[in-house]
Amino acid sequence: MVGSFIDRSVAEAIFRDYIAEMSDERLEKAAADRIWLCETMLHGPWDEDVWKRDFIRVECERRGKPEIFQRAEDHGTAYR
Repeated sequence: MVGSFIDRSVAEAIFRDYIAEMSDERLEKAAADRIWLCETMLHGPWDEDVWKRDFIRVECERRGKPEIFQRAEDHGTAYR
């Protein structure tokens, strides 16, 4: 699996920086994508999708806008 070749702590730091630079609109789309991936994987979500989804939730809370994540969760696949 490709993930085994990547240092997770480095990947997490890069992803945190990446989502911190996103607009609210783009962050909501990213949240919807990760939520969808976590909910539709046949044998359960991949670890990478779970931690990315969780980091996006934390970023929304850091911005003081938890409603961004909530809207993405409520709308599900409407963004696709």
